[in-house]
Amino acid sequence: MPRSTRVLFLLLLLPALCCAPKPAAKSPQMARRELVEAIELETVAMVHWMDDQTGALVPPGTERSTMRAYCTGVWLTDRDFVTAAHCPEGELHLDVQTRGDVATDTWRAAELVRLRALQDLAIVRVNGTPPPHPVAHFSTAAVAPGDLLHVVGHVIGQRWTYCQAVVSAIRLQEPDADGDPVDTLQVAGPIWSGDSGAGGFDEEGGLVGIVSYVRQGAPFLAYLIDGRVVHEFVGNPGSR
Repeated sequence: MPRSTRVLFLLLLLPALCCAPKPAAKSPQMARRELVEAIELETVAMVHWMDDQTGALVPPGTERSTMRAYCTGVWLTDRDFVTAAHCPEGELHLDVQTRGDVATDTWRAAELVRLRALQDLAIVRVNGTPPPHPVAHFSTAAVAPGDLLHVVGHVIGQRWTYCQAVVSAIRLQEPDADGDPVDTLQVAGPIWSGDSGAGGFDEEGGLVGIVSYVRQGAPFLAYLIDGRVVHEFVGNPGSR
């Protein structure tokens, strides 16, 4: 192609490039929907069965029983998830349901890998191969009062329930529900029974903490194990 022709071609193409329509920016609502969907896929339900007539706990899959989510976990790998230590403690059967299992209402056996009671953290491993899912990543941003957090848990057994919470204080070495000192994020939000072990995620989808306990005498006041403590726990297999 002659040079003059190439120059003319570029001159004709330039206005089209400059005036080409740009992709529409995501609305805040759409961005939030995508964030919640991602968090749901990174979240596990720890389940047990309750007798429909007596309400007593029964073995998995018992006839005339109802599956109920009692705790939450956050995926770390394709099979491992982190949760609150008090969730697997005392359970005769460790069983979970992934987001991908909901359509068929199936469940999967799991086993405790590691537990650190003093910081209310545990790692649980699902037996076999669960459906493909994303894993959580830790936030690298500093957390401060006023920051908005996103939580997906299983409040009162209602699986995959989303809520928002706001960081109200950073509590270093705060005595937890058992009186053990641990770094926590105090948050204000509708977090309750069934949300233990759930992740608190920032606006970028980064994990900043794990739900540990609530103050029953103060409405909507909950405490998350600080993400830095969680990161040290999951990255240091020999620690207790």
